[in-house]
Amino acid sequence: MCEEPPAAKLPPPPPESEALQCGVVEVPPGATRVSEAEAARHPAEPDRAIAIVSELRSNAALFAAFAFGALSLPTTLVISESRVTSTTSSLSTSRPVPDSDLLSAFVFLDVATLSCMLVCVVVSQQLIYRLSDGSYEAIRYGCVDGAEQDPRDSAVGRLYTQYGAYFVVARDAFGFGVVSLLCATVVKTWAIFDQSIALPVSGIIALAAAAIVAFYVRANEDVFRRLDPSAGASSLATPVG
Repeated sequence: MCEEPPAAKLPPPPPESEALQCGVVEVPPGATRVSEAEAARHPAEPDRAIAIVSELRSNAALFAAFAFGALSLPTTLVISESRVTSTTSSLSTSRPVPDSDLLSAFVFLDVATLSCMLVCVVVSQQLIYRLSDGSYEAIRYGCVDGAEQDPRDSAVGRLYTQYGAYFVVARDAFGFGVVSLLCATVVKTWAIFDQSIALPVSGIIALAAAAIVAFYVRANEDVFRRLDPSAGASSLATPVG
């Protein structure tokens, strides 16, 4: 009779460090890993989170294009010079006004706007890739059959906790870019128009900036502070990448 070969021994499960290298999603503090069967019964699609990030990316791209186009300096900040090269032709050149504080401030603020918005666009695009790699469905914070949903399982909650490193950078870069854009608009207005026009325009932009800051602060208190562990007893999770 032929002897049966000994049963093959299964290798031990890889340690946590090797599991992370193999593509296993790291579980943030307060979350639990979702099994494949449970994920099939209660799917958690990242469509809403992707829509939020896509809108942020689109708005940042629009502002970046505006800032790039604004680098074409207005005629009041450019000196045009003509030089006769022959009896029938001449060469015209344009250069920025030398030693102009308004010109330096405008270019600096406009480039800052362009840079911040490009950071927001690139980071948002990478975040969309992360949302689509399967890690969104791998963990869950609240109980599936619980009566009350955990705020961290919402689209914004997942973005701030599970993908905090991406989302916080993209959101802050967009905010700083908007501030730079408003400041650049004020400087450009004073460089082109006289005081009778530049002063009321500056007042209007100041009101717009105050409204933006007020709603930024309100959204931070109403939405993101609930997800911040430093907020106290109502803290929910620590933002992780």
